[in-house]
Amino acid sequence: MLGPDLLARAQAVTAVPVVVIVAERDFEDWIYTAVEHLDLGKAAWNSSERGKNAIESLLTPEKYVKSTMQARLTQRMDLDVARTRSTSLNRLFNKIDEILARI
Repeated sequence: MLGPDLLARAQAVTAVPVVVIVAERDFEDWIYTAVEHLDLGKAAWNSSERGKNAIESLLTPEKYVKSTMQARLTQRMDLDVARTRSTSLNRLFNKIDEILARI
């Protein structure tokens, strides 16, 4: 499995705490969980919608360019809202909190 394999590889090469969290489908799914806060017009979150497809649809006719749009949209995310809608994103934040508590 991808997550456990990546974790094992990372732990084999460093002594610092390592956490691997994989988005359920893709990073855009995490972004889309906060769609109402992305300034993409009148958008409402739909749990059955794929993030990348929904974002591309909302941007039409503008093209979704991952290298620029991903960072721009991530900055606009309401992380509190997003983590309540995505178990994998919530897991990421919980792991970060655990690491910070150890420091």
